[in-house]
Amino acid sequence: MARNTYTCMFIIAMISLTLGGKSEAGRNLLQTNNPSFPTIPGMPIIPNMPNIPNIPSIPTIPRFTMPPMPSFPKFPTTIPSIPFFTPPPPKN
Repeated sequence: MARNTYTCMFIIAMISLTLGGKSEAGRNLLQTNNPSFPTIPGMPIIPNMPNIPNIPSIPTIPRFTMPPMPSFPKFPTTIPSIPFFTPPPPKN
């Protein structure tokens, strides 16, 4: 399971490096590992794309603290023993 996760992370990193154009090694590695990926017939060879400006980070949403739970009436944990009626022993 962990191996699949790391493999997926590696593939995502390689694709992002390729699309970002920051690493020629990433593009070459993708082409050597998967030659059918960028070689679409008639597709021009795209030079390194200009650096995409960084997207401003989304402000963190403040975590809402849970209000204290309303206090429910506490039920007794031990059930009081109910005296059962026992018939008297038969007289001989």
